[in-house]
Amino acid sequence: MKLTMRIIAFCMLVSLVLAACAPAATPAAPQNTQAPGTTATQAEGAQEPTQAGGVPAEGQVTIKIWDFGGEEFDWVDNIAIPEFNKKYPNIKVEHLGIPESDYSTKLDTAITANEVPDLALQSYTYKLWKAGHVLPLDNYMAKANLKPDDFYSIFQSWCMLDGKVYCMPVNTYVWAMIYNKDLFKAAGLPELGVDDVITFDEWLEYARKVNKTADNLEERVFGTVNFTPNWNAMNNYMSDPYVLGSDGRNCKDSAATEDWIKAWTNMQTAYKEELTVDTA
Repeated sequence: MKLTMRIIAFCMLVSLVLAACAPAATPAAPQNTQAPGTTATQAEGAQEPTQAGGVPAEGQVTIKIWDFGGEEFDWVDNIAIPEFNKKYPNIKVEHLGIPESDYSTKLDTAITANEVPDLALQSYTYKLWKAGHVLPLDNYMAKANLKPDDFYSIFQSWCMLDGKVYCMPVNTYVWAMIYNKDLFKAAGLPELGVDDVITFDEWLEYARKVNKTADNLEERVFGTVNFTPNWNAMNNYMSDPYVLGSDGRNCKDSAATEDWIKAWTNMQTAYKEELTVDTA
């Protein structure tokens, strides 16, 4: 069965409503970059749009979009769909939120039954792309004057396979380090500008110079806010090709491996040297 796409307009709107998903430069640790993409799908026999953002001329059209639901996706009903319908009033958008724990099973079942949504949220899985169940978006992106280079560079590793684009990013996460300039100056450390990026080794060096080994929180002045998600991100993505390599078995061909190991090691070192606060 080959899933094709009924309309790409909503996908394009969603991708433009929010910024592209990509990690922001963070001096402290790898961020949680778990951000799923919107994948365009469609049941067999449905009509193609006449152009990017175009719709069939006849009557009312209904498209279905699936995601994880909940407050995180309230913007779909409250912002994206109303804005979309201002431009395309003859297109009805049915939005279904499915708990993440049930999502993959329901999507696989829908594919088997040939009752798929037109757009589906997808997170870090290429199996549907490789099986030919998802339509590449390259032609529609070209008609909408969109290029992979318009997004953050990580777009190419998340949303592309064999040179083709299969999904559009829908989220962005921004992380930052806040520090006390006076404390840095007293420790002989350089002042950091908003565009400055420090390495993982520098982060550990700064922690050693600024922090005091003490249980008093007022004296523990250096660390990473929201540390747990960063740590969990490492565990969660250890099985991803981005970390383990294209064959999923080793990390020899992964460009991220060296930095990944360095970040993991430095976090463990900072904890063992009591440079961080144990909040467990």
